[in-house]
Amino acid sequence: MISIFSLTQNNRNDIYNGFIEHLMCRCHFFFNPCSGRNPGALYPQGDEMRKYETVVISDPDLQDQSRAELLDKVRNIIARENGIFLYVDDWGSKKLAYEINKKLRGHYSCLTYGGTGDLVKELERNLGLNDDVMKYMTILLSSDETADSLAKEAEDIQAAKAQAAAAQEADNADDSETDDETDDTSPDSRESGETVTDDQN
Repeated sequence: MISIFSLTQNNRNDIYNGFIEHLMCRCHFFFNPCSGRNPGALYPQGDEMRKYETVVISDPDLQDQSRAELLDKVRNIIARENGIFLYVDDWGSKKLAYEINKKLRGHYSCLTYGGTGDLVKELERNLGLNDDVMKYMTILLSSDETADSLAKEAEDIQAAKAQAAAAQEADNADDSETDDETDDTSPDSRESGETVTDDQN
């Protein structure tokens, strides 16, 4: 059996549709932060935290607004449990390896955050009660984190997003100016000028 704990930050990008579902199906359980002979190791003390990644497969027929509300609920749970939300990757709708709830496709969202085992337990409890959630799985990415390091990472992510948005806005402005210049020198414009000159002669 493949160990969930062997999946780290370096190979998390290798987790794709079929592999995730295979783990969910074969293991017959989701990552339980309470399991193990040393609960203290999975429940950090003080400002110590761990970085987690939770993959949520939701109903593909959900409206965008409903899916956004679902993700907002997840963010609220993380905040309520004193966790630190980092980012969410929308993997979109993918074909399932096997049928779930009479559906052959599911919408994948991957949430990365920091917190403790109590947070993961509460988050998965709520996901299990939500009818719009078809499957979910939590992976431990890093155990050597602190509240300060995760807060700094969250700030860096937001700053990078703002910088990317500003760059995109600047590119759009440049494209708009280029289009305007192209319109001014278009063949129709030149033909119109020639016609006026002929009339004057």
